[in-house]
Amino acid sequence: MQLSHSRIECFEKCPFKYKMRYLDGIKVIAPTDADNPLIIGTALHTGIEKGLEAAIQEYCFSFPIITDEHINEIMKLEAVVPMAAAMLPPGGAFEEPILTPDFIGFIDYLVPARTDQKLNGENQEIPDVYDLYDFKYSNNQKTYRHSPQLHLYKYFWEQQNPGK
Repeated sequence: MQLSHSRIECFEKCPFKYKMRYLDGIKVIAPTDADNPLIIGTALHTGIEKGLEAAIQEYCFSFPIITDEHINEIMKLEAVVPMAAAMLPPGGAFEEPILTPDFIGFIDYLVPARTDQKLNGENQEIPDVYDLYDFKYSNNQKTYRHSPQLHLYKYFWEQQNPGK
């Protein structure tokens, strides 16, 4: 069986939910609240990768009707997406897959690491060393600070890419 961080986290929180979701294949109707973190997070990911217009389209197409509450969330995306995208170093790959026999995952952004030393005005790339990014949209920062997700991604990405 191929595991993922989401599956492991689900099992740790509630083995019964894991059983229903991943073994029995039971699906639930997603909440359509304007501030649904999953929908906003997906839109944020899209915006960072493809631009603000794509983020807004992703967000709006997730709802049957757009209300003032949705417009408020769109305004937040208009502020957050450009700031988040501006913080990322250039030259990386979005949605880098990790596909091993034991684990599946997707690194949100993987970019070659660079030194602080400049040559011809540019920081130099460190061979075979990468910075791994995972985007989150939530007020639950404490949970993410203690999450093993980045460690799992690092471990299995290195298994898939020996020497890097």
